[in-house]
Amino acid sequence: MVGIPNTKTQTKESAQLLYSASQRSSVRKKLVNTLLMTSLVWMAWISLFPSDLKEKERLFSSFDDEIPGEMIVFVSDRDGNEEIYTMHMNGTKLRRLTDNPAPDRFPSWSPDGKKIVFISYRDGNANLYFMNQDGSNKERLTNTSSRKGSPSWAPDGKTIYFDSDADGGSNIYCININDKRIKRLTFLEGDAMHAGCSPDGQWIAFDIIKARKRDCYVMDSKGQNIRQVTHLGTAGGPVWSPDGSKIAFDAFLNEDIDIYIIDADGKNLRQVTRFRKFDEYPAWSADGKQIVFTSRRDGNAEIYKIDIEGLHPERLTAHVASDLLPRWQPKPLRH
Repeated sequence: MVGIPNTKTQTKESAQLLYSASQRSSVRKKLVNTLLMTSLVWMAWISLFPSDLKEKERLFSSFDDEIPGEMIVFVSDRDGNEEIYTMHMNGTKLRRLTDNPAPDRFPSWSPDGKKIVFISYRDGNANLYFMNQDGSNKERLTNTSSRKGSPSWAPDGKTIYFDSDADGGSNIYCININDKRIKRLTFLEGDAMHAGCSPDGQWIAFDIIKARKRDCYVMDSKGQNIRQVTHLGTAGGPVWSPDGSKIAFDAFLNEDIDIYIIDADGKNLRQVTRFRKFDEYPAWSADGKQIVFTSRRDGNAEIYKIDIEGLHPERLTAHVASDLLPRWQPKPLRH
């Protein structure tokens, strides 16, 4: 005998099936919405960073993965006293390299971009030290009581130029990092400071202050054949372009300090910055297309970079403390 269907049971089962299907559909919708929102948030976050995949990788890579020529070293007192820091050329990857109660100043890269020379007062006097690019293996290079400033490396990687008052007034000296022998190069009237070696190692740019005037000069690596490059009366802090054809410097003209560029032979003077606040301490990018410098246009000393044509200024640091004396990491020469 064929049984008669229980309509109540079927109705209950159908309702359960419909509810279960509706529930699954609701869960699927919630899951899809969650995935969609996650994707939108991820896309918005990614858009804050460069579109180039290699650049993203560099932004989050370790120190060892960084490409030579992309780091900037500078001085900041953001942690209570003057210490040395590095950052990527886009302002990211800030790293503190020194941590000492005494001031650390005037950092400068070695030609291969792997070491940094600087001035420190950590032993009671201003002396030259150098360290690896990550701040390790600090080593004292000089041990005298005289003032020292503005060290810079020669292309041979063995010689460092600096200014000192060891013999009275300020003069340019050099030291061999292997035997630590110091040699005086200038015997001039006035104070010679801020020496920097040309990329070919043949010439030294520096400035002289005398009779209340300051200008940039060039001499050969032995301290001979001195010639004046600028005739402004307020120019100083000369730095060579990577190809050795130009010199950048700062000068106080028209009641303001700005960055200027001049050919190494003293021709074709041109102004780079034109903001009505002090722009000083220039340094060239590794490719010679930009200049990094200190500016007080935002009320305190910050690090900026700008195209050598004077276009596209970009602020790299933003801190209530002073950030100054930047130097752009060079790219090693290929032989």
